Amino acid sequence: MFDYQVSKHPYFDEACRAFALRHNLVQLAERAGMNVQILRNKLNPAQPHLLTAPEIWLL
Repeated sequence: MFDYQVSKHPYFDEACRAFALRHNLVQLAERAGMNVQILRNKLNPAQPHLLTAPEIWLL
């Protein structure tokens, strides 16, 4: 049975957490034209929102 609590991509999850801690998300969200809370959610592995490839490239 699959365990939904265990990430299949722990390195990506950790990279998202580190990115959120090291950068000013308010400035990045403004540059990207997105709401800062949505950006925070997309960088939080506990949230269902995910970054798309174009968003990763833009950031």
